[in-house]
Amino acid sequence: MQGNAPSQIGEKPRRGRRRSHDKARAILEAAAGLFLSQGFERTSMDDIAAAAGVSKQTVYGHYKSKEGLFRAVIADRVSAYFPQHPIRHAHAQPLAEMLETMGRQYMRLILSAEAAAMFRILAANASSHPKMVALFFEEGPARLMQAIEEPIRRAAKTGLIDCPDPAEGCATFCTLLRGDLFLQAVLGLLGPVDEALITDHVARSVRQFLAIYPPRTAR
Repeated sequence: MQGNAPSQIGEKPRRGRRRSHDKARAILEAAAGLFLSQGFERTSMDDIAAAAGVSKQTVYGHYKSKEGLFRAVIADRVSAYFPQHPIRHAHAQPLAEMLETMGRQYMRLILSAEAAAMFRILAANASSHPKMVALFFEEGPARLMQAIEEPIRRAAKTGLIDCPDPAEGCATFCTLLRGDLFLQAVLGLLGPVDEALITDHVARSVRQFLAIYPPRTAR
């Protein structure tokens, strides 16, 4: 075909779309840094535009409000650690392996310096800025719990575990994962976290979880 032929699979994105994507990414990164260093209230859209090297109109062109941009920052960080929805791979791994994979992703996220700093900011602003805390909860912990709960719900439905309340089972699993490591991270008491520590901790948490919720036929 000649003229305005439709785009083909594998075609490189047009320069305009690429530039728009780059600007959106620059805005997200600038906003994340400022929210962490200055807090939500003290960070303005002007500050974000200046840090991203774009105009304020460009910021509003991508994100309609500061609240929407804050939500996007949190969702972006969650998706960075959970890039694929775990339910799509629920049949690809044995249950224990799948829980360990998800558990390692979860721990890498909550033990990151960025996550610890965000929790400190939220704790300091919980009473004065409840809306910010609600936005964080919706895009962060609530989304994580939903992602982790779905494979547990499927495992309960198929009899792989005896878990009458998958939401409670998910909460139990996440509590086992956090242990006291998360509190130590938020308080700045946890030193450098290596992959071996996370792997051992998660494997132990999965064993404890499966002891609480064994296969239905094992009871």
